[in-house]
Amino acid sequence: MNEKELKTFSKFLGLVLRHSPQTIGLELDAEGWPMCPGGQAAGG
Repeated sequence: MNEKELKTFSKFLGLVLRHSPQTIGLELDAEGWPMCPGGQAAGG
């Protein structure tokens, strides 16, 4: 991945995680942490 692609991907990922994680199939818990397989939050 070159620098331009990395920057574009970073911006896309930031947008999705902040505003609409469901668009990429990501489920967040009540505190905003992504859910891991098995239903446990990744950050807590």
